[in-house]
Amino acid sequence: GEMFGFLEAIEILDGFSGECRPAAAAAALVLALSRGKAIADEPAKVRSSKAKRAAMRDVIELVTKAEDLLKDYSWHEGVAFGRLVASDWNFWWLLQQLQIVLKNLFPDLWADP
Repeated sequence: GEMFGFLEAIEILDGFSGECRPAAAAAALVLALSRGKAIADEPAKVRSSKAKRAAMRDVIELVTKAEDLLKDYSWHEGVAFGRLVASDWNFWWLLQQLQIVLKNLFPDLWADP
């Protein structure tokens, strides 16, 4: 099913993350975006709060993995942060898209106080 494919993708990502850390970080963000979008695209009456929490945990784990990969790459390869911002991997666009998905999925978190 869909979840098996997601878990398999994470396993593949783990196996290759050392070969090109920026690519692996971008892949982790794409997986996080896909995971969030999959649950957000379900009709609200079908989507359970348990499924939303599980998706959020997965998204947090994948974004953390991407962050760790980028930190490691920057530190060990001596790549300045500015070069990551200007990267062709579009990390910031992916994060913006993820924020949009999460805002739609968890509107209360962005509600005005």
